[in-house]
Amino acid sequence: MKFLIALLVIVAGVSAGLYAQHLNKQSSVSYSYSDNDSTFGYTEPQKVSHEEEAPFYLKNKNFTSLYTYKKLKNTDLLIGTSHMLSTSLPDGTGTAQFRGALITLFGAPILQSQNAEQAYDYIIQAQDDNGHQWILTAYEGPSGPAIGGDSTDRTIYPVAKDLLQKIESTQPSSFEEKVYYEDFGNTIVYGCTQNKCYYSEHS
Repeated sequence: MKFLIALLVIVAGVSAGLYAQHLNKQSSVSYSYSDNDSTFGYTEPQKVSHEEEAPFYLKNKNFTSLYTYKKLKNTDLLIGTSHMLSTSLPDGTGTAQFRGALITLFGAPILQSQNAEQAYDYIIQAQDDNGHQWILTAYEGPSGPAIGGDSTDRTIYPVAKDLLQKIESTQPSSFEEKVYYEDFGNTIVYGCTQNKCYYSEHS
């Protein structure tokens, strides 16, 4: 009789241990239900990284331009240019990084204002190894940072794309600017310091 009682105690202990392991396993997975096949399944929980994402220019640091660029000062060259490409940088801090990169590459803009829809303009000459030249612009307008040029010239598009990639792969200089959306009365303060860019907007 004592042997039977001892055996029952051991069996009960093993069962309790297995049940506890089952509960622990349930807590470490997430369950999903499919309406199509009316079956349950589970997936292991995904690891979440809390590391800060690398600056955009570091992701493109191996970019090699196919052209040489220089800043021009003749504002008459803006005539006949229009929007061609918008930046792929994120809104806000990307606007600051774009401007900081232009400062690194070309110095101060040729035109500048505190109107957020006409914040600045660069006039840039591009040249390839064969001596062919194109006139491009880099600016911040109503739709944000962008590249402009003569959109009727089909040969200019790969050049504009190259310039955009060059800007986006360039480490930004330190600066701070304040601009205004005159129609809405909003104030924007943005800039970069020690390679980190910031952007704030308030009414």
